[in-house]
Amino acid sequence: MDNWFAGLSHPALHRSRPMQLCAARLRHLLASCMRGAGGRFTYHVHSPPLSFVPQTAAANTPMSNIVLLGQSHAVSLLDAICDWRSALRLNAASPAEADYSPAFRGWLSVNTQGQMIQPVMHPRYAAFSRMRVCLLSAAAFSGVLANVTAVEGGQVRLSATDTLMGFIRAVGDADTIISVISGNHHAKLALVGSYPAYDFAPYTAPPEGQPVDRIHINDLLAQLGSMVAAPLACLRSAFPRARILHVTPPPPLLDPSKATVHEALREEIRQHGFTAPGLRRKWHEAYIEQLKAQLAPLRVEVVGADPVATSSEGFLAPELAEGLTHGNAAYGEHLAAALLARLQAGLQPGTRAP
Repeated sequence: MDNWFAGLSHPALHRSRPMQLCAARLRHLLASCMRGAGGRFTYHVHSPPLSFVPQTAAANTPMSNIVLLGQSHAVSLLDAICDWRSALRLNAASPAEADYSPAFRGWLSVNTQGQMIQPVMHPRYAAFSRMRVCLLSAAAFSGVLANVTAVEGGQVRLSATDTLMGFIRAVGDADTIISVISGNHHAKLALVGSYPAYDFAPYTAPPEGQPVDRIHINDLLAQLGSMVAAPLACLRSAFPRARILHVTPPPPLLDPSKATVHEALREEIRQHGFTAPGLRRKWHEAYIEQLKAQLAPLRVEVVGADPVATSSEGFLAPELAEGLTHGNAAYGEHLAAALLARLQAGLQPGTRAP
C-alpha cells in the first residue's frame, strides 16, 4: 500500500521534534509517574491508586481547593460560569483577530502572563466560587507546556516549560486540578482538505479515497496527545495525591461551511475546502481514544460534555459552536454540568480514576 500519509506532520510538531515517539512507546512510558526537580522529570514507579469521595452533595455549596489551567477551549467554560474577562482585561482586539469571534477578542494581543486569578462566579455556579484560574492566552503562550525527550536506556525525560513551572508553584495546596489545555491541533489538521482524499479504519463503508494504515494515524495522534499527557504527567509528579481532570475539546461540526468566522484558516479553506464530515468525526474520536490511553496510567479523569450537546451522529450542535473548532458559552454550560456531576460524585472507595 502506498502510505503517502506516513510523512504527514503538523507545524506544531516541527517545533517539538523530541516528542516524535511511536504511539505504543509513548503509552508505555507515560504509564509511569514522575518525580521532578528544577523542571526536569524522570520516570519511576506508580504511586498507589487514589480514592476520592464527593466534595459536596449540594450544587450551590462552594468546593474548595480547585485550580484550572486553561487555553482556548477553556473560554467556553469560563464564559458560562464566571466573569473572568474583567480580571484579565481581555477586551482589546487587534487586526489579527478579525477572523475570530468576539469571544476571543484580545486572545492574540493581550498577554495574560500566566497569572492565577479568582474570578467572580455567576450565582448558579457558586460551587466553583473558590476556584482559581490560570488562563494562557495565545499572546501569553503558544507551543507545548512540557517536552518529551528520548534519553539513553530507552527512557524519556520530561522538561516542563517555565510557564508550567510557574503554574505548579502557584497551585499551592489545591487538591483538585482541572486541565483544559491543547486540543485544537487535531481539529485543524482534520478540518481542511489539504491532502488527496484518504480514509482510515474503522470503515463503515468502502474507504473514501486512499486507505491509510491506522498505525500512521495513531503515531501522529500520540504526538498530539502528548501535548496534553506530558504536562499532566508533570502535574501528577508534583501533586501525587491531587485529583486531576482533563476536559476534552468539542466534537466537529457537521457543516463547518456555515461558520461565520474561520480562525486564521480562511485562505486554506478557500484553497482546499473541508474534509468529509465522517473523516473529521473519526479524527476526533481517535484523538479522544488516544488521550484516554495516555492519561489513564497517570490517573487523570477525562471529562467531556453531555451527549445532549451533540447530534445523534456525534457532531457538535451548531447552536453550541464558536467558530470552526470551539464551543460557545452555551456549550460551556454543558461542560460545567459535566464537571459538577463528576466532582460531586467523586469516585467509589478503592477505585481508580477512569
